[in-house]
Amino acid sequence: MQESADLLNIDMNASHLFDSHSWLGNDDHDSFVKSVFDEIAPPSNDNDVPSWLIGSVSETSSSSKKSSHPSPFTDDSERSSKKLKCQQQSTVAASSLHSLCCSGKASVDDIREQLRIDPTAAARPRSIAKTIKSYDPVSGKIVTKQTCENYKYPLNLAIRHKLDLAIIKLLLEAEPHVSHLLDGHQKETSLHVMLKYSPQFVKGIDTLLLHHPPPISPLDRHQNNLLHVACRYGAPIDVLRHLVIIYPEALQQRNFLSELPVQVAQRNLVMCSTQVANFVWQQTNKKLRKV
Repeated sequence: MQESADLLNIDMNASHLFDSHSWLGNDDHDSFVKSVFDEIAPPSNDNDVPSWLIGSVSETSSSSKKSSHPSPFTDDSERSSKKLKCQQQSTVAASSLHSLCCSGKASVDDIREQLRIDPTAAARPRSIAKTIKSYDPVSGKIVTKQTCENYKYPLNLAIRHKLDLAIIKLLLEAEPHVSHLLDGHQKETSLHVMLKYSPQFVKGIDTLLLHHPPPISPLDRHQNNLLHVACRYGAPIDVLRHLVIIYPEALQQRNFLSELPVQVAQRNLVMCSTQVANFVWQQTNKKLRKV
């Protein structure tokens, strides 16, 4: 029984690291931080013991008499039961946190409560099922299909479903490193997801840029950096300025089609404004002259 207790032991402690803005070293970056932060608002029941735990202790053969002495394993069984219950609660909490981020109706208190139950739930990927309607060309009808959410981390699910900025900050502070992980079919980071689904949400994008930013501009499955995605989905000029300040090297990076961000902007003038296209072109020329 002691071995069972050891196997069921789980670590419920989580260390939460928050990366202050140590990556900003020069005056340009310091002035950028000040301008951006001016815009961003500060934001049991012990009777539920499995039968296999107590069976080996309480069961006796039909021919033997019950012992009148208390079992020496009772304390171990109780401890094992409590640890198993904690493990079950952790699994449920992870599922609840992911489902809340997909609902579109989650509040800050709901997210905070789930993180209190299991602080590490924000760092665990989990597939969440969903129902979609699509056209079936064979039957010529609209049919209902079961599929899964594209993203598996709570932070990216919250960004995808456009939850409040306060919830995004809460998940970001709980597990900052999740914003660097590649997620979804296109292997995107949290900044890719934000630029893709909420390109006009300047405060949300600035929050991700300032809280534990990647050291270099991250790339998705097709080698698109953040400037490629911003130009493709029509991010405003302020977002482009901030990205160029933090990741100037992204101006010269090519994607799998061998395109620079300026070429994506010029090709996509329907989504990308002329002002943005001119800005990216000027910054690219300036960068090339220095080289």
